[in-house]
Amino acid sequence: MSGDTVMSDKEQTSGTEGIMGLLSKLSFFSIFTDEEKEVLSKLSNHIYSYKVGESIVHQGDFDPSLYILIKGLIHITKNERPKVVLAKVKPGEIFGEIAFITQAARTANAIAGAPTIALKLDGKIFNKLTAEIQNKFRSRFIEVLINRLDNMNSQYIRGQA
Repeated sequence: MSGDTVMSDKEQTSGTEGIMGLLSKLSFFSIFTDEEKEVLSKLSNHIYSYKVGESIVHQGDFDPSLYILIKGLIHITKNERPKVVLAKVKPGEIFGEIAFITQAARTANAIAGAPTIALKLDGKIFNKLTAEIQNKFRSRFIEVLINRLDNMNSQYIRGQA
């Protein structure tokens, strides 16, 4: 991953308010308290910015991290058809959850489709969060996976009609 961290340690204190403001606007974090969002905003050394066209995740790589898109746009592609955008990830959505949950190699590529800011969580960081925050993340992961499965089922049914 080649993204740049958004803030240095010196900027972390003043930048926390800006990141917290961005988190507060995202539906993903609507179930988190202000105190929990503040904890997450202090993970500034895990918040990265990416330029348009920059690769964030590479299919086949082993990087069991999860990303939450804070700002921008992500295009999901596969090596087999790199010019075909399979999905677009918008602010407040997650990507990389399969590798995070299964601890397996990446199944797709994630490429910045616009100037992008994303929070990157790996297992070590996740396990340092409070149980309450971890449970809220898990709840959101389940919602995301259910919605994606439902969408795939709908697409399959439309294809069979």
